[in-house]
Amino acid sequence: MTEVSKKIAVLKVNAQKKNLPAITSFIREISRQQGFKRSDVNKLELITEEACLNVIEHAFENNEDEYFDVILERKPTKFVIAIEDQGLPWDMKHMEKTGKTGIGILLMKAFADEMRSYNLGRKGKRLEFVKNIPYDSVDIAKEEKIGEPTEAELAPLDTSLELRLMTPDEGIALARCMYRSYSFSYKESVYLPDKVKDLLENGLQVSIVAVTEDSEIIGHIAMMKEARDSVVGDVGQAVVDPRFRKRNLFKRMKQSLIVYAKEQGMYGLFSEAVSVHSFTQKGNIALGAVETGLMLANVPQRFSFKKIHSHLEERQTTVIYYIRVRKEPLRIVYPPMHHWSIINEIYEYGKFNRKIKKITNLKSIDIPESSIVEIQASPDVSIAMISVKEFGKDIESIIKHHLHDLCLNKIECIYMDLPLSEPAVAVYCAALEVFGFFFACVIPELQNGDVLRLQYLNNVKIDPSSSVIVSDFAKKMYNYILTEGQSLL
Repeated sequence: MTEVSKKIAVLKVNAQKKNLPAITSFIREISRQQGFKRSDVNKLELITEEACLNVIEHAFENNEDEYFDVILERKPTKFVIAIEDQGLPWDMKHMEKTGKTGIGILLMKAFADEMRSYNLGRKGKRLEFVKNIPYDSVDIAKEEKIGEPTEAELAPLDTSLELRLMTPDEGIALARCMYRSYSFSYKESVYLPDKVKDLLENGLQVSIVAVTEDSEIIGHIAMMKEARDSVVGDVGQAVVDPRFRKRNLFKRMKQSLIVYAKEQGMYGLFSEAVSVHSFTQKGNIALGAVETGLMLANVPQRFSFKKIHSHLEERQTTVIYYIRVRKEPLRIVYPPMHHWSIINEIYEYGKFNRKIKKITNLKSIDIPESSIVEIQASPDVSIAMISVKEFGKDIESIIKHHLHDLCLNKIECIYMDLPLSEPAVAVYCAALEVFGFFFACVIPELQNGDVLRLQYLNNVKIDPSSSVIVSDFAKKMYNYILTEGQSLL
């Protein structure tokens, strides 16, 4: 998969501590150009200084004859600071023993939004700090009325509406539509027109909108993609203006999105349906979607659902659905033995084109020394995603390290994606679950193949009886997940 990226600068730096002020000075000037306020600029400087100091002291063991690169990049909605070196690989056990575990904590405290580490083979390693580009939110509270419309405010059922792709310059119109249904309780990004524009222009978001003859957006549904050429998309941000309900717009917009995805050669769409009511679950089933798991406590309390609950007492569970829009290729997958039965049932239930293999000799698997892991945190909804791109022998120490940092920073829901196409998943899944992770779902084709998603709840209480689960298969998975996590909930 490819992601649009533009390099701003590459600094080749001699590994001497005296060069740190020059590096942070450069970071300061470039981050100012990207629009960050002073407090965020200072924090980006601290992150960079800490990361570079770690390279000098540990990767090169204070060998002043070595060099490393500081790379600044602009990606859609993101500013990236990357440090690349060809020094010693990360040694998490040594860092824990010596107390040098502050990078991840500093990252979160400084409000960096993502952290990614890569093993580059002979080229060394790369550590990325990602900060979301600051955008101005639109001031719509005084312009739009929120709440249930009166009889006089309801739009006539014969009002002419058009369903089409959203254009990048319609961010304000989308924010107004979201405000009418959710006030400001929804994810922050939908109220940032420039960010929406950035995502649409770079192919990371595709939106179907329902518009009036006056070009007012009164309905919206989005497909989010990890990269422009992703073969699956995450469907969400579904909303219909309260004045235009009872027109079956949710189903019509999603059907339009399915048609678009098929035309683009994608394999499928996945989405999260809330369990606080049955409407969206039934809608997904009516469109031919199949359940592949559940994510506990995925929806924050502050989200409001009109005509259902004005305020949620606790975080809510979502049911994961997958809609196939094109037959996927045959994949060989290696489920962990203790999840073999449920994963096999998911594949049979969804009629997925999969060949399941068992690993009989775990010692026969060739596993590299270093892992490739990406960390993405969304503090506004208290969710973090750990994505294992490649297993290495250091995977347990890396996950333990990052999980510790995320918990210290009070991230409530932490998910971890493991590639099922890698035989090593059968080796390490159970070991990673010892830290408190347990089964969540399978998402087909998410990383050039399927992923097994695990979940971790950080001092989050859930009430299983508050979830409304529609299908028998979803109920079976729900019971399995609750049993798996019962000692942790």
